[in-house]
Amino acid sequence: MIKLLNHHDPAVAQLIGNLQQRSYQLEADILGVTSLPPFNDGDVELKNSEEHFIGYVSEEKVYGFASYEELGEGYLITRLGVDPDHLRKGIGTSMLKYFEERAMYPLEIMTGKDNIPAVRLYEKHGFEAVAYAETEEGIWLVKLRKEK
Repeated sequence: MIKLLNHHDPAVAQLIGNLQQRSYQLEADILGVTSLPPFNDGDVELKNSEEHFIGYVSEEKVYGFASYEELGEGYLITRLGVDPDHLRKGIGTSMLKYFEERAMYPLEIMTGKDNIPAVRLYEKHGFEAVAYAETEEGIWLVKLRKEK
């Protein structure tokens, strides 16, 4: 079940931070890098973030998380991560459906261009690549957008 997460609560921020480190480590491994920008976000940064957070919760345990910011029109999904021990169980899909059912469009998200599992998930949900950018660290990102 998808629930809103109160990331201003220090315990929840820590939970999100731990899950973020584990899920983004998997992306770093796929991209062949040792670090990604989300690794720099500690509990304090998450607690003070102005983003909105949701979680995939089952039996009082959080198995996935996403955060978003409201754009002038639509939402920018700023983070999406799934516990690496629970991949391919529909958790990422459930969180994307949450946005699809509630969001104003367009929906936008960015990921590593070579993170094929993530890119395929987003494309499966109707997102299309609209831009590419290279980070200071040399990581190529793809921006994907979904129109209604």
